[in-house]
Amino acid sequence: MSHAHGLPAAPDRVPGLALAPLLMPDQKLNAPFTDPAAAVQGPQDIRDISRRIAVLGLPAIMMVGLGAILATDFIADGHLAGMEVLLVCVLLVPLYWEAVSAALCVAGAFWTARAPSPVARELTVALLLTLRDEPAEPAIERAVRLLSQLESRAQHRFSLHVLSDSKDAVNELRERATVQVLKRRHGALDINYRHRAANVDYKSGNIRDWIRQSGQAHDAMLVLDADSRMSCESVVVLTDLLAADDGLGLVQSVPTVLPGRSVWQRMQSFASRAHGQSLGRGLALVSGGDGNFYGHNAIVRIRAFAASAGLPHIDAPPPFGGVIMSHDFVEAALLRRAGWRVAFAPEAEDSFEDTPETLSGFIRRDSRWCHGNMQHLLLLRARGLRLFSRFHLVQGAMNYLNAPLWFAAVLLWSFTPPQISGTTAWVLTACVASVLLVPRAIGLARVFSQSAGQRMMVLREAMTELALSSLIAPTLMVHRILMLMRLFVGAPATWPPHQMEAQPHLMLLWLHLPAALTGTVLSASVLAGYTSLWALPFAISLMFAPLLAMFVEMPARPQSSVTI
Repeated sequence: MSHAHGLPAAPDRVPGLALAPLLMPDQKLNAPFTDPAAAVQGPQDIRDISRRIAVLGLPAIMMVGLGAILATDFIADGHLAGMEVLLVCVLLVPLYWEAVSAALCVAGAFWTARAPSPVARELTVALLLTLRDEPAEPAIERAVRLLSQLESRAQHRFSLHVLSDSKDAVNELRERATVQVLKRRHGALDINYRHRAANVDYKSGNIRDWIRQSGQAHDAMLVLDADSRMSCESVVVLTDLLAADDGLGLVQSVPTVLPGRSVWQRMQSFASRAHGQSLGRGLALVSGGDGNFYGHNAIVRIRAFAASAGLPHIDAPPPFGGVIMSHDFVEAALLRRAGWRVAFAPEAEDSFEDTPETLSGFIRRDSRWCHGNMQHLLLLRARGLRLFSRFHLVQGAMNYLNAPLWFAAVLLWSFTPPQISGTTAWVLTACVASVLLVPRAIGLARVFSQSAGQRMMVLREAMTELALSSLIAPTLMVHRILMLMRLFVGAPATWPPHQMEAQPHLMLLWLHLPAALTGTVLSASVLAGYTSLWALPFAISLMFAPLLAMFVEMPARPQSSVTI
């Protein structure tokens, strides 16, 4: 690539001088840490504070009001039973976190893209493609195409580094062969391959090893997973943002889920395009410099990361001790603790990822995320973390802890239905419906900028996604409860490769048997008169969980060209 853009080279790149390997020490969680190289931080922006108060405070006020209304009905007979207090708690806690998500989506409607900043200097950026027994050829070929586009259009310098943790020897050979073929085909591109025989500490260890061995020759790294897709333009947006602001340690795009081939993937893709993007914009607006890291489709300042984000093993009994499984949230929190800002960049719009093709594959991946997010609760005691970094950690954990709370609320309301007035019932229904539907409504509001034909297609997709997600939600709830139970009985930690292929129907029946049995028992209880009739839809959706799983694994109709 020609570097005739007039930008000065990085000051630590001296021709002919060998650079010392980077150190990446374990961070101490029992003592605060500040990186001397981090830019001096000014006072917290009052706008960020006011936005956070609104997003976290208004849902809290809503829950307090709803709790007061429920308690007023409960004490109408002169006393408040312990079961009624428990019902209020298990209902309002998960409802609060749903309301926070809805508030973030509302905030996202006010997000505006930053004006492009002049790029202070050219950055040397390593594209890191991490693999672990995923299909090698398409992933590496996509990364090489991206590198080729960047080489011809960007004013920064880029190289590609394929970092393999594959355990299967056949997969390793395929990776090596693919890299060799592409290196011969694209002789001018800087393409590298490295395989670890022992994948110590999984993905975080893979990247850490590369930083220690090769990171000193680069200013930044753009982390890509095997299922990542990014356009050249979006990579340039992230790189320019990092180059223009010496205080930024990490810039995270907001990836959209690709449509894929199955009904499940299309459903996930629509949800991501609609309310997922609104949520990402809201997080960008409210987080400011206290953003988060999703582990991929993000650019990271290497020296900041090496100095500030080395992950220790958690000193606790298994399964919560040991390797930090969901490393990305923690790395963002440690970067922020050290004085580096972490920002979201929704303006890098062409940022995509795949989701597992099947519901069973999604549950398999979700189990690992559940394990990692539960570890985050132990890390809340780490010294020096920013308050909003702790919010990200708690929010991730509540995605899983909400499942048993919702389930307990359903059981309590079904077996001992409280006596509430018609007005209270309507208020409760309105609150639940609003927090669940507002994110979808905000995402769909953008449809009015499209033609009438596209509008109808989007509305059909929206209705399909709402119906399927409502039917599948009880099944996911049961599976997340089982994940938590396995953790608390000490199930060993694993990091399985992505499962993309469909499963035999007998396997699906076995996987969803606990949900189906739970639904059958609840349905029988309703028919016998022991349980409230309103629990029947919940019970039926559980009873037919295997059939629902088979349906969402079916090939979807050809995807429309609608984008929102």
